[in-house]
Amino acid sequence: HFLAPAVLEYEMNNKIWRRQGNRDLRLAPHGVYPVKGEDHWIAIACQDDRAWHKLCEVAGFSSESSDSSLSTGAERVEQSDRLDALLTGWTCGFEGEELQSLLISSGVASHIVQNSPESLTDPQLKYRDHFVTVPHSSVGNFVIEGSRFRLSRTPGGPVCANPEIGEHNAHVLTEILGYDVDRMADVFASLAMN
Repeated sequence: HFLAPAVLEYEMNNKIWRRQGNRDLRLAPHGVYPVKGEDHWIAIACQDDRAWHKLCEVAGFSSESSDSSLSTGAERVEQSDRLDALLTGWTCGFEGEELQSLLISSGVASHIVQNSPESLTDPQLKYRDHFVTVPHSSVGNFVIEGSRFRLSRTPGGPVCANPEIGEHNAHVLTEILGYDVDRMADVFASLAMN
């Protein structure tokens, strides 16, 4: 599914997509930029021209805001290297949470990049029940990512962690495939010989 646009671009235009990191094909700036601290980052995405001008206002990029060569998303995409360097120089002077609040309140999409412990304590992820604890056959309780969908009439979600290798073989062979006990024994014996 995610490769369909790249396949279509090659089939129709003979153009091969290349890696682009965090960049977007139509939006810029769109990336991850350093903030204060070792290996701390913030994701920033100017989702439209209005957000670009808000970012320029907040960051004090007055000459870039009025630069006609940066008027549209397509023009900014062409100058992504320049904009990424500009933003990197600006974001590195901020604490991540502080900058995130400043940008979001200005209408610019942003979020700090979180490590695993930070993700587990994120208030929004907690509110959305993003992480759930489920039973696992060998380790007891296990934390996994839940469903991203919140459906009112058919709420769903994981009820257990992934099975161990071969954990459900007997059930699949007898209950689903209808093997009798002797045939199932033959299958297990053939596996043991390999």
